[in-house]
Amino acid sequence: MAHYHRLLGELLTALVEDAEVGEARVVWLDGEERHVIRKVGQNEYARAVYLLEDLGRYREALYGLARVQDEVERLSALTGGRGGALVTPVVRTGVRHVRLNRDLQHVGQTVTGAAARGWLAQARDRLLRDLEAERAYGLNPATEALAEVERALEALRGVEAVRVRWRYPRWRANLYPLDIDGDTERVYVTKPGLIAAGPGIGLTRPTGPRKPRSDRVTLPPLAEVQGRQYYDLQEFIAARDEARERARAKRRRR
Repeated sequence: MAHYHRLLGELLTALVEDAEVGEARVVWLDGEERHVIRKVGQNEYARAVYLLEDLGRYREALYGLARVQDEVERLSALTGGRGGALVTPVVRTGVRHVRLNRDLQHVGQTVTGAAARGWLAQARDRLLRDLEAERAYGLNPATEALAEVERALEALRGVEAVRVRWRYPRWRANLYPLDIDGDTERVYVTKPGLIAAGPGIGLTRPTGPRKPRSDRVTLPPLAEVQGRQYYDLQEFIAARDEARERARAKRRRR
């Protein structure tokens, strides 16, 4: 594992350095515009797209990564360990254009009202401790986060079942091949990113808001804390079913 991350760190460092002198192009995706590569300790990878005319001198490093990855996965299978522990860049060649899109997907889970209130009570207690520590240091602490949690606890009082939702951003890349008759490939860009190569390769990013989905749930949440939205489960199910029926009716009218 350590050897793999050393090789990956060397590859990403070379890509970034080549971009600085115009021999490659790096497009950072999440506001983080650097990798933290350590000789000792765990590396921290940002998400990026690397555009190259060809793989060239990176080809050997990529082969080395693939060999180490295969060996780690083989040993993991022999010892009964879990796979998927390695972060691996997606590599594609023969690409003439990359079109990026950022999808905001809702992730959710259903819990009892007691469990949701328990989470919020723990968050409130942590905030109270932090506020007391700040006051002890003579600071003037901001109390809005605490007020937000207390409002949520009050809003969920007596609710038996809760749907919790939050947004999870994902970057999707459509890869257009050099062969204009070839198929476009869609890949999701995870850390550390996508390496795409092809003569004269280009890239476009989204330039405006996307059209909202026709089956989007528009029910306002009972509360929202730190990006997590809390709904009464029965109200959410009714609103979701209504939105889906609306979308089906719209498709039938087409």
